[in-house]
Amino acid sequence: MNSKLKTVLYNALSSPDCIEYLKYLIQKSNCYSRSNNFNNTNQEYYNRGRKDFGSEILEDIMMSDFNKFVELQNERINFND
Repeated sequence: MNSKLKTVLYNALSSPDCIEYLKYLIQKSNCYSRSNNFNNTNQEYYNRGRKDFGSEILEDIMMSDFNKFVELQNERINFND
């Protein structure tokens, strides 16, 4: 990620609305899901692409604001308990 985009994301992470939207995108990507669908190869490739995109969002957040990344991870862990 280039430095300009990193700054943009860092600033966006100060907005609660932006954080909620990023959480929504991450959840929709199913990047935390460990399930596989080996019965339908095309569906499996599609799901892997979604997971990769969600993981990329998380990586960008981590690179821009590590503390916010940790906060999001802790929320997810506490939500699943």
